[in-house]
Amino acid sequence: MSLRSSAIFTGILLASIALPGCSQTKQSRRSASRHRPAVATRPPQNPQPPQTPPIKVGEERPALVATEVTPLTMPSAKAAVAQEKKSPQTITTSEVNQPSVVTPVKSTEPTGPEWNLAQAKRVTARAVEFAQKHPKYTCRVTRQERVRGRLQPREVMVMNLRQEPRSVHFRWLNDENEGRQCVWVDGQREGQLIVLGGRGDFIFRGRRMTLDPNGIMARGRSRYSITESGMDIMIGRLQEKIDALDQGNETLGRVEYVGPASIKEWPNPLQQVNHLIPPGVEPGFDHGGVRKYYCDLETGQVVLVEAVDSGGKLVEYFRIDRFVENPTLSDEDFNPDQIWPETS
Repeated sequence: MSLRSSAIFTGILLASIALPGCSQTKQSRRSASRHRPAVATRPPQNPQPPQTPPIKVGEERPALVATEVTPLTMPSAKAAVAQEKKSPQTITTSEVNQPSVVTPVKSTEPTGPEWNLAQAKRVTARAVEFAQKHPKYTCRVTRQERVRGRLQPREVMVMNLRQEPRSVHFRWLNDENEGRQCVWVDGQREGQLIVLGGRGDFIFRGRRMTLDPNGIMARGRSRYSITESGMDIMIGRLQEKIDALDQGNETLGRVEYVGPASIKEWPNPLQQVNHLIPPGVEPGFDHGGVRKYYCDLETGQVVLVEAVDSGGKLVEYFRIDRFVENPTLSDEDFNPDQIWPETS
């Protein structure tokens, strides 16, 4: 081999050792791959959206997270019809057997003994004024009383009342007393109560009877006589206690303003005034008790009066609803011969 050819061969050999990728050995190929620069890859045709990072404890939830929705359960058609027919002012016997559940309404009004009595006077005066402005009316009365230590069944009645001359007509609505009615007019029929027997009166059903309005037969289920019926007399009892307090007489008991309150028997908040009954002042309150008056915030009408003894037992419950002013009430509406001509 000539000197020139030897030089060319030596140069090619040195170049193959120095340049990566030109070596034919496996070791040289692996070494070259470690030093080969990275080649950029083509992005996918449908890139995926970036994943939302996990929410750590204490971090605020991103706005894009969907709100959890609880599906509503629709009542059946039968249940919907039953609910539609049910009056919001209707109560069951078990509800009446216990004192009303009262939920106090928050008030920002001031407090203090003098202000408290002044508020009680204001609420009572509005109720008295309402009764005076409605001398003739028709309403529904729900009552339940404890007589001689025994709590009587609930009674529901329609009442027509006229203040002058004092006239009262009751017609019972509950099934156990269906058909029973009674009429009393001050100064007529020698002041007697005329009763038409109904279901539950046994042999007297459908028969007319004349009773002493203050006798035991007429007051078998009530602490009061029919002569004491009416909103004006009901709220008048509270006014008597306030008048006595104004004269410094506390023997009849104190009166306090409780404030706005909600009860299950009435859809709107009411004003509550309590009469604190001293022990032994009234029958059925040997150890005292409290009589609660609830008056409508807008009209001032007294809508519920209930009393409990010192042990919390229900003694009286009187609720007035479905009130309708009825100026057309006349003598004929309180004449038993006109109301029940077939029994005259």
